[in-house]
Amino acid sequence: MAVLQPTVFKSGLNTIFMGLVVVAGSIAAWSYWGHHFWTAIDGPTQITLADIAKLEDPRQLPSTWVKVKFDKAVESEMVLEATRSGNSRIEEKYFIFQAGDRWVLACVPEKFQGKELSGQIWQRGHGLAREAVSAITEELKDVHQGKLAPFEFDATEPYDTKWKMTAGIIAFFAASGGLFSCLGLGGVRRGFQPPRPEEYGLPPEPYASLVIETPEDAERAVKLFLRDAGLDHSA
Repeated sequence: MAVLQPTVFKSGLNTIFMGLVVVAGSIAAWSYWGHHFWTAIDGPTQITLADIAKLEDPRQLPSTWVKVKFDKAVESEMVLEATRSGNSRIEEKYFIFQAGDRWVLACVPEKFQGKELSGQIWQRGHGLAREAVSAITEELKDVHQGKLAPFEFDATEPYDTKWKMTAGIIAFFAASGGLFSCLGLGGVRRGFQPPRPEEYGLPPEPYASLVIETPEDAERAVKLFLRDAGLDHSA
C-alpha cells in the first residue's frame, strides 16, 4: 500500500509523536507525584511533638501529610506580602514552635489561628522561601538559641485540594495526549487514501473519473481541487 499524501501522512506521524510525548510526560509526573493524591484521599496522619523532636529527615514520617498540636510558639514579625493590580495582601506569616529541645519554623496563611498545624514537613527550596527562613532564623535567634530544625512545617496550602487538583491536571494532559495520538492515527490513515473533493467543499460527481494511484496523481488532484474551490492563491 503506497502513501498517496506524504504531507498528510507526515503530519499524522508528528501528531502521534506529540501525543505520545504528552502521555509519557503525564505518566512520569504521576510516577513522581501520584502518591500525594492517594495521601490526599486518605487524609492527614496525626503525629506528636515528640515525633518531630526526634525527626532527622522528613522522609522518616509515616505520611507526607501530617498534623500536629503544639503548645509553645513565638511569632515572627516577618510576613510574605504579594501585590496584584496595586492591591497588597499577606500570603504567608511565620512562627516557630517548640518540639522537644528544638524549634520548628511554621509557614501558615494569614488567617491561621489555633494550636494545630496540618500540612507537609519538608525543606522549602525556592528563593524567597529560603530567604525568609534565613531572615527569621536571625530574627528569632534569641528564642531558638541555634536549635532550629533543618526543615519547615508548611501549612500554607490545603494539601488535599492542591494534590487533587494536580492529579486532575495530570489526567487532563494524559487524556489530551491520547486524543492527539488518535487524531494522528487518523491522519496517518488518510495519508494512504486519495484526496477527496468533499474535503475542499466540492461535489464528488465531476471528479468520479479521476484515477489517483500514485503520490503524483494525488498532488495533481489536490491542485485541481484547490483551483476549482478558489483556494489556490499561488497565481
